[in-house]
Amino acid sequence: MAYPPGRLLNPRKLSAFGPALASCVVLLAAAAPDARTPAIALSVRQTTYDPLDAVDITLFVRNGDAKPYVAHFAQTGEYTIWLGTDAPDERELWRAPAGAGAAHARTFLPGTTTLVTYEWNGVLADGSAPAAGDYALRAALPLAGSATAAAAMRLRIVAPLPVSGLALTGTRVVTISGTLDAAGATLTDASGSVALARRIRNAPAGATIDVRGAMAQQPDGTRAFFIERWAPVERPVARTTPNPGTSNG
Repeated sequence: MAYPPGRLLNPRKLSAFGPALASCVVLLAAAAPDARTPAIALSVRQTTYDPLDAVDITLFVRNGDAKPYVAHFAQTGEYTIWLGTDAPDERELWRAPAGAGAAHARTFLPGTTTLVTYEWNGVLADGSAPAAGDYALRAALPLAGSATAAAAMRLRIVAPLPVSGLALTGTRVVTISGTLDAAGATLTDASGSVALARRIRNAPAGATIDVRGAMAQQPDGTRAFFIERWAPVERPVARTTPNPGTSNG
């Protein structure tokens, strides 16, 4: 089982080298110096999600001045987005792909510019799903020199639905969690068991598995849980220094 970490919802705005933004990008040597550090902000459609639910993450650059702001980047990738509970526990979700060339500058006009909108599918780079809990979603722009523009906000992943609760969901997409039988065809938690519409193969032995999907009727008339995606639940790690994050208002 291997899932990509997500997908871009506005790929033309991802890179400074995209044709839609070409007029706003110049070589670093040709850009006028600007000592300001830009304000950036994160936005999600909601702050609470089921495990494996898709999270639409938008990263903005806000220029509150009346004149354009020229951001100097020391590399081609302009941002990185992380998820974590502690600073040592942060996991990278998405890094802007590097383009051709190296150092460059980009001009941001007055107002708010959408740098990227990215849909994260709830699966980490190692193929696991974060356990239920409170997390810090963080982003940063690595600027030339020592300046770094950063933003953070809180994100909560709730506990999965008990298997016994599927009787009340109809065809609504939900996330359940449990262990698999030897054939990978049945998922069981403390409240009961449910047949899966297809077998889950290559799951770690004995691992707790998050499965997102919905109940549906099969051709033979029986009901089973159709799988949208699945992932083993991330193993807990030692927590040390809390990271409270920063609200974006």
